[in-house]
Amino acid sequence: MPVSRKDLSRALRVAMPDKEAAMTSKAAQEFIAEGVRKGRKAG
Repeated sequence: MPVSRKDLSRALRVAMPDKEAAMTSKAAQEFIAEGVRKGRKAG
């Protein structure tokens, strides 16, 4: 089951409050890259 951005952010905030921003940014980059790959595959 995929993890939502909201759930990921909440987990990071609890597990690593001092690193949440950097980890969220990395996760966002990965979400974007996945969307690009899916778009290219569909397109």
